[in-house]
This record gives sequence, structure tokens and C-alpha cells, in this order.
Amino acid sequence: MTTNSDTIVSRREALKKTAKLLSGVAMVPLAMRSGALSAATSETNIAKAISEISPYSKLITVLSELIIPKTDTAGAIEAGVPEYIELMLSEWYRTEERKAFLSKMNVFDELANKAGHQSFTRAPESAQTALLSSFEKNPQSNIFSEFKSLTVFGYYTSEAATKELNYRLIPSGYKACVPLEEIGRTWLQSGI
Repeated sequence: MTTNSDTIVSRREALKKTAKLLSGVAMVPLAMRSGALSAATSETNIAKAISEISPYSKLITVLSELIIPKTDTAGAIEAGVPEYIELMLSEWYRTEERKAFLSKMNVFDELANKAGHQSFTRAPESAQTALLSSFEKNPQSNIFSEFKSLTVFGYYTSEAATKELNYRLIPSGYKACVPLEEIGRTWLQSGI
């Protein structure tokens, strides 16, 4: 026999589950475009995908935090972006898409090696930032822009975005022109 305390889900847990569900729903247009709806969802295939992603976990974490570092608001790590990216790779990307994405991730270590570092994750932060800047100036592959898109989408669909941007659950009156000094930050509004 279960009691009410056994069946009650905490608000935080419910929000986390809702955010995961909504982030997946938000990716449906991407999934339909790329054919990712046919991505394997069996436990065996997901476990295999996780084992393929695992060697890149540290690189995913470092890159996401470099793209959205912790300041007075949460960074990518605190917002759960690395976990989001790994979830997308394991459960939404088709096998061949995931393998192509992960094989392109090697370019970060290759650039670090050319710059005299053992690997990207072991390079000093200043060197990592300089290497990422080279992608912005001279894209060698689309991996950085694809990774950056996943990072930004993961961050701005997380609860952390409500702390970074002013947030109002239901929009109020429309004001066409308001000086930024009055509001402090731009607004993130949602009807959810």
C-alpha cells in the first residue's frame, strides 16, 4: 500500500520532467527534417549510443561551458546542457547522424594538437577560447555551429533562462518602445 507521500512528485522533479518533454517536442521540426524520428529508441540501442558518446562527455562539458560560461547567472553546466546534448545525441539523432557528429568532434583535439596541446580538454582555458575563435573566423566544418546550436537551445529551454532573462509567465500589455534602462534585461515570455 502506498501513501500520499510516496506518490507525490516534487515540483522541481515535475518541472524537470516537463522541461525534458518540452525540449523533445520542440525538436520535432528538426527531427522531421533530418529523419531523426526513426532514431532507435530501444534500450539496447540507447545503451549503445551512450557508450559511443561517453568518450566525448568531458569535451561536451568543456565546450558547452565555454560557449555559455557561469557569470552572475548559471552557466551551461549548471543548466544541464551537457546532459541535454548527450540526450539529444543518444535518443534523437539517428545512428549515422550521431556517428558523423561524434567523428567531427575530433577536430577540436586535432586543432589543440596543432597548437601544441595534448588535447582540447587539457589545454588552458585561454587556448581553448582562442581555438574556438578560429572556428568563428574560419569555419573548418559545421561541427562548431551545430554544437553551438545544441548548446544555446539546451540552455534557453532550461530553467536557467528564466533567471538570466526577465521572465513573465503570461505576457501583459504591449509597450512598443521602452528604454532598456527601465527593464534592465530583455524579456523572455512564455504562454506555458
